[in-house]
Amino acid sequence: MNPLTINTYTVQLSGGGSTAIPDSISVSNNNQSVLLTAHALFPDNTQMTLAISGITDTAGNAVAPQTSSFTTGNGPDLVRPLAVSTNPVIETKTQQSEC
Repeated sequence: MNPLTINTYTVQLSGGGSTAIPDSISVSNNNQSVLLTAHALFPDNTQMTLAISGITDTAGNAVAPQTSSFTTGNGPDLVRPLAVSTNPVIETKTQQSEC
């Protein structure tokens, strides 16, 4: 993809009757991956649509317009992550003191 054609007009995320404009859009993986970071939390229980249109490759060929959608959950995820296992295994040793 031509990174000069990737912007808030060619990559849009919308849902809940409004368009969420990303704060930043970055390109990586030899211009094959796009990461967008939204400026606010998404609305609860809402179908969101990601649409791309107007992007070209580095030779100027148009990338086919695409849309994809997902539905948000109810509220922010407030559950703290928990490590189930580690590799290598971390061993803890207990010292006993004599009184």
